[in-house]
Amino acid sequence: MDILAFDLCGKFAHFRKYYSNSTALSFSLPPRTTLMGLCAGLLGKPRDSYYEEFSSERLHIGISIRSLQKKTFHRMNHLKVESPLSDLAGAKGHTQTPFEVISPLDVRSEHLRYRVFLAAGKEESGAFEQIKAALTAPVETRRYAPSLGTAQFTGWLENVRVFSASDVEERTPARDEIVEFHSALPSDNIIKIDFERLYERQSVMIEEEMLPADFVANNNRELRKLLRMMYTTGGVTLRACVSRPYFALQTAQDSVECIQFLE
Repeated sequence: MDILAFDLCGKFAHFRKYYSNSTALSFSLPPRTTLMGLCAGLLGKPRDSYYEEFSSERLHIGISIRSLQKKTFHRMNHLKVESPLSDLAGAKGHTQTPFEVISPLDVRSEHLRYRVFLAAGKEESGAFEQIKAALTAPVETRRYAPSLGTAQFTGWLENVRVFSASDVEERTPARDEIVEFHSALPSDNIIKIDFERLYERQSVMIEEEMLPADFVANNNRELRKLLRMMYTTGGVTLRACVSRPYFALQTAQDSVECIQFLE
């Protein structure tokens, strides 16, 4: 199995929680559905046309937070536009809505970094090979620039790497084996967590969220699948004992990263 990895970077991010309406709350990391849209943008696919092609059965996606981050609330102005000539100038006034923004601890000198992992699913339809070709080709050949949730929070990609079969090992965890994971984990796979290492850095926390994963069909944004995920903030590993197999990636001569996909 080949695994494609790359870093999604930017200064600001907002991944709107699907169940929020009165306030624009944000997930700490991009849900699977957001990463589907990112991949579709690189290929220039039309809106809402890729839900079936990039479904969990056809494309495996993993994610991790690789930088310290903070959340702050800002006020966003909304205009009610019925007549473009007058309403865009604010003739009817505006409504202020709270808006949660993710940013690095020091915006001037740091940036957000998320590491994304991709692999072909059991019902592979060619999506993985298309994405791999787009990411390994020159940057100018990509159709749309990546963004971190919303269009105004544009970002960039770094550290694109393809792990061939010789660099990937699928491992079955031994009983009560604690593994250092470099990706978010499905909560249902976790048997226990080793909290000892996390106390070494006070700014690191474990978060658990219910994240959208799949839509019903093309052009139908009704959610078909939700995943409860657990992950650390701050770019540190999550030490856990899991019940399902995981993948070990040989990133350097003596360095291995262990991941699970969002499935």
